[in-house]
Amino acid sequence: MREFSEGQIVKHQGARDNQIYIIKSGWAMVYTYLPGGSRQVIEVCLPGDVIGTQIAGEELAVLTAFSAWVAPAEGLPQAIAGRPSIAEFFVAAAVRRRACMTAQIVRLGQRSAADRTADFLLEVDARLRLVGLTEGDSFTLPLTQNELADLLGLTPIHMSRTLHKLRASGLISLKRQRVEILNRAAAAERIGFDPAYLGDAEDGASTESGSSSRERINQGATSYN
Repeated sequence: MREFSEGQIVKHQGARDNQIYIIKSGWAMVYTYLPGGSRQVIEVCLPGDVIGTQIAGEELAVLTAFSAWVAPAEGLPQAIAGRPSIAEFFVAAAVRRRACMTAQIVRLGQRSAADRTADFLLEVDARLRLVGLTEGDSFTLPLTQNELADLLGLTPIHMSRTLHKLRASGLISLKRQRVEILNRAAAAERIGFDPAYLGDAEDGASTESGSSSRERINQGATSYN
C-alpha cells in the first residue's frame, strides 16, 4: 500500500511507468498537455478504479490524498491465474473504465454543455454510490472549475455559465466543490442517463452494496500484491 499526497504527480507525461494502481481511497485524474499548453483531462479516477500507466502521453495527478495498491503490470497474469474471483474483479474494473471512456466520448462529441455536465455529475454520483461514498443526494467533487472545464471541453467562462444554468433549472447544484442532485429523476430523464453501464450501479444504491464493493476491492488488491 502506498500513500500519495494532494497535488502529487504520480506519473509525468512522456515518462513510462509499468505499474498498476488500484485505488483504495481518494481521487486522481489523468490528463494530457497539448503542444500549445492547453490541457485535456481524460478521466477522473475514484476508489475501486484500476489505473494502468503504460501510456507515455498521459499524466496522472492526485486530486485528494489517496492510497493505492501498486504492483508491476507484468505480475497481473500470474496473480489472476487460477483465481476466478480476482480475474472477475480486474475484468469488471476494465469494462467499467471502458464504459466511462465511451460515455466521455459521447459527451464531448454529441451533448450540449449543460447536458454533458449533468451526465458527468450523475456518473460520478453513481460511481461513488457503488463504493458507498455519497451522502444522500450530495457528494464532494474535488475539481476546480478550470479542471472541470478541461474535462468537459469548455472554457472556464462557459463552464461557469453552464453550472449556473443547471442550478437555475433545479436539476443539479455545484457550489464550493459540493454537488447536490436536486432532481435526480428529471436530470436522468433529460439526458437519458442510465447507470447500468457502470455494472452494479443502481439508483439509490445501499450502504450494504458499497460495503460489498469495498470488500471486493480489498480482496482483489490484496491477492495481487
